[in-house]
Amino acid sequence: MELERGTNPELLIDVQTGEITAATEINEAKVIEFTAKVSDSKNLFKTVPGKIAISDGAVKEHDIVIAKYMNGDVKTMPEGKAPAEKEVVIVAKPDEGYIVESMEVMTRDNNDPITVVGNTFKMPDEAVVVKVKFVEKEVQKPHKISFSDLILHGSAETVPANYANTGETVQIILKADEGYGVLVLKVVGETSGEEISVSNREFTMPDENVVITVSFSKK
Repeated sequence: MELERGTNPELLIDVQTGEITAATEINEAKVIEFTAKVSDSKNLFKTVPGKIAISDGAVKEHDIVIAKYMNGDVKTMPEGKAPAEKEVVIVAKPDEGYIVESMEVMTRDNNDPITVVGNTFKMPDEAVVVKVKFVEKEVQKPHKISFSDLILHGSAETVPANYANTGETVQIILKADEGYGVLVLKVVGETSGEEISVSNREFTMPDENVVITVSFSKK
């Protein structure tokens, strides 16, 4: 190893690999001082002091800071710290009635965005801040099912009765009096006025209230 002329030798020895490098940071708790005998171009010898720093070979880890959050719980795997290039998983658990709206990671010092794929990111060579936002889950309101007129010569009901969620299958149960049959069966969206397709006396609840028209006639 060559050292610049006029400098004292400071060496770093990695005890795991045996590698010897020029030390840039000396941990005084792990320093062995020595005296080196060196020669210059004229083969004139002189004695200079030096230091050897003993490294444990540990990989430098950076802080993972979790920003303040509400309505859930956030942690990372690994927790607290991770070395550069380490894959870090964000574990976000919303409280009852809440969902994760956003999840982002930024460098702590410069606020540079770090790419998050799913709930995983690759640790940069610096500290990061993890931000997770929970929002209240939107509760779907059921829509009303009603019949248009007084039904004569029979009866009609639906399953589910009175209300159904968008996309739910609604069954229409018709019972005609003796000697009567179904003449008209029609389902219409209350707001749009559009007729809803009925198959085998079933239909899919649209995103609006519906009105069912039923009439019976004598056979």
